[in-house]
Formats: sequence, structure tokens, C-alpha cells
Amino acid sequence: MHWHSHSVKALCISYDGTQLLSGGEEGVVVFWHLNANKKTFCPRLGSAITSLKIDPTRKVFAALLHSNVLKVIKMNNFEELNRVGSLTNPQDFGNNREFLQDVWTRGVKVQPRTSI
Repeated sequence: MHWHSHSVKALCISYDGTQLLSGGEEGVVVFWHLNANKKTFCPRLGSAITSLKIDPTRKVFAALLHSNVLKVIKMNNFEELNRVGSLTNPQDFGNNREFLQDVWTRGVKVQPRTSI
């Protein structure tokens, strides 16, 4: 498997093992469909990707960018559902504090209760 021309900074495999996501300096998420031996792309995220996480239902994925922006994106059409910018202190985000604390300390993690 080869696509990235720059360093890959983030990898994530789906819970069922059928998809691998990769991202890095290009700001593009590559979806590796492992059973079909093909790939699709979610381009132009705006900054290098530092962490990725797939929701257990495979409806959305989250990407943490080098520019301190967290994006939650639909997997079927790459529509951006949520964006949190200027991440500096996860304690400041109220109801999303637990989710963002996880992102901050361990990389991107999708909250199963809300799928964001």
C-alpha cells in the first residue's frame, strides 16, 4: 500500500478490521478498504493530520489537525459535521470535556454515546 508522499502521522483501523485510515502532512485522509483492495480520499482538511479515530458504528471519523482543530466527518460522503477550533484547554468545553480530554491526552477518540 502506498499513497502518501510525506510522513504519515496517524493510523486508525476500524473495529471490524475492514478499513484503515491514514493521514499526515498532506492534510488528506486515505481510506484503505482492505477487503476490496481499493482506497478513497477525504482531501483538503486544512492542516496536517496528527490523529484519527473511527466511530464504532463506522458512520463518522474524527481528525485532529496540527492547527489544533478537531473535525468530525461523515464517512459516507465526507461532510463535516462538527469542528472545534483553537484547542488549548479541554476543561473549557463543558459537555464535551471528557471527549476532548481524551483527544488531548491520547489522540482522537469518538464518544460512543453521541458518535462525535
